[in-house]
Amino acid sequence: HRAGVRVDHGIQPGQQVSSHYDPMLAKVIGYGETRQIAARRAASALADIGLLGVNNNKLFLHNILRHPAFIDGPVTTAFIEQHFAGDSGLQARQPDIDTLARAALLYYQRGKHDASGWSSAAANNAYLTLRFEDRQYKLHLLEREGNIRVDCGEQHGEVCLLHAAQHYCVVSDNKLRQRCQFVFAGDTLFIDDGRGHFRFDDMTHRPAQASAAGGSGELVASMDGAIVKVLVGAGDTVARGQTMVVLEAMKMEHQLKAGISGVVEAINIAPGQQVKARQLLATITPEPGEQE
Repeated sequence: HRAGVRVDHGIQPGQQVSSHYDPMLAKVIGYGETRQIAARRAASALADIGLLGVNNNKLFLHNILRHPAFIDGPVTTAFIEQHFAGDSGLQARQPDIDTLARAALLYYQRGKHDASGWSSAAANNAYLTLRFEDRQYKLHLLEREGNIRVDCGEQHGEVCLLHAAQHYCVVSDNKLRQRCQFVFAGDTLFIDDGRGHFRFDDMTHRPAQASAAGGSGELVASMDGAIVKVLVGAGDTVARGQTMVVLEAMKMEHQLKAGISGVVEAINIAPGQQVKARQLLATITPEPGEQE
């Protein structure tokens, strides 16, 4: 609760959010003496609301509320097409090194309380494999004087934990304080760090199924939604990064791409079919050199 903001919702513990209707979870209403004040209050409230475990359009709505054309007021039904078509909130995205570092930090902190869940070469080193959608990230963590350095291939980031609570933490990276919301469900981490909502699965102690470049022969649904297009069939040859399926979710289309190059072994869905998050849609037999 805060001045100038009201949240209306009908969410109850244990409630299932279905994909068979427009899944509006809540209304965030900002009001004030001017449109600019109301938009600023609504944007601030959206940034602070925790909504984990389900994919959502918080980032998209927050970016709209911050857009100069929206704040000024002269917008029409063509607003998104004219001003917003390339916005990051509309794009399916992979986590960058900063998000990976924050996720690794949370796993690392949890691992300190359960040493059996970690592979450590020394007291201040740890190795972690995280999966996001159909890609795996191999991470090396080095703790030094309260800072965590995270290396992923040729990329690296540094992050420091300043404060931790049950479902949020405050971290510092590049000398900037950032608030991250998170929740663990077993070995799965849901995190919202202001760049979007991400789900990571800890694959550290599971048998390797990925290619050397981090791809997988399994194409899974990134979220609940409906299949719009199936662009390949069984027996087709596909290249790493090729779009295989188009999924519609939250009124946006998401291109699901092959994680490896190879031959399509099976297609398990058809256009118009409703699917659940992490549902297996297709499998690919890797070409020689794609498997570890």
